[in-house]
Amino acid sequence: MDSSLQPWQRSMAGVEKTDAPDLQPPAVEGAGELTIPTRMIYPINEQTLNPANRAAAAAAIGGDESSTRLFWDVM
Repeated sequence: MDSSLQPWQRSMAGVEKTDAPDLQPPAVEGAGELTIPTRMIYPINEQTLNPANRAAAAAAIGGDESSTRLFWDVM
């Protein structure tokens, strides 16, 4: 795995690659509507400095939402 990534990025990449573990929202009142993100959204500066290409890229994958499933998501 790329050592230039931050620890949380390596963790997210590991979850995506292995499709494990089965993450669930915390078991507390009001957390039922929370979802575990499946991808990172494009950064704000990308939206500001490169809006046309960002919009095209987001449209190509089904939207720029943290819940958008990508090609490697098999869940």
